[in-house]
Amino acid sequence: MYIELTTSDPKGNTQALLVNYDRVLGFKQRFHNDIGGNPIKDKGGYPKTYTEIIMRGTQFLVVETIETIKTLIEEKPIHED
Repeated sequence: MYIELTTSDPKGNTQALLVNYDRVLGFKQRFHNDIGGNPIKDKGGYPKTYTEIIMRGTQFLVVETIETIKTLIEEKPIHED
């Protein structure tokens, strides 16, 4: 089963990413840090975050939160035909 997530590069360009969640080992919520190691904050004062998806041999960085990914897994996975 696959879920569609969004990845982003440093320039802000986004790209759709299909992830086979049967092969996912785990998720980690991370903060964007500046060169000094301090979290970068948005205009509202909240730290910017991203989610790291850990799979065997590789990892992906996506913009969705772990809660959003969990709801995608439960509600509408994309079936492999």
